[in-house]
Amino acid sequence: MLYLGACVRDGLGVVKNLETAEKWFRAAADLGVVRAHYHLGRLFLDTQKYAEARQEFESAASKGFVPAVHFLGRIHYYGYGVPTDRARAKIFLEEASDWGCVFAKALLAHDLCHETGGASAYLQGFLMRLEATFDVIKISMTDGLTSDRFR
Repeated sequence: MLYLGACVRDGLGVVKNLETAEKWFRAAADLGVVRAHYHLGRLFLDTQKYAEARQEFESAASKGFVPAVHFLGRIHYYGYGVPTDRARAKIFLEEASDWGCVFAKALLAHDLCHETGGASAYLQGFLMRLEATFDVIKISMTDGLTSDRFR
């Protein structure tokens, strides 16, 4: 069901249909597939159904799915359907980064370089971005480009 939803969402071998993709993802989520909650969250985020996206990410994150934690951070960082809350975003992004999510680390680095201010924060952000770049290379070589650490 999860893979059928992805095929229909992306139009792989079938006509692209987001409503049908949502039905397949929902069926998988109702059976307890954590990734299905994450994919529903991504689908809802892409279609600007922010409250539904947050709910699905929260469900996946509560079961320890790190990419969902990362996207909860992004929701609060950019204010998707909620007031922008960089402090709350940072909590989620740091948790995801600590579990190896490269894009969470990159967003934290961006925040230090461009939002926090000051030479010390900029240097810390620059070093963090450099570390994230090396992580991308290492993960690409060991886990491949489809690693969950890139979500």
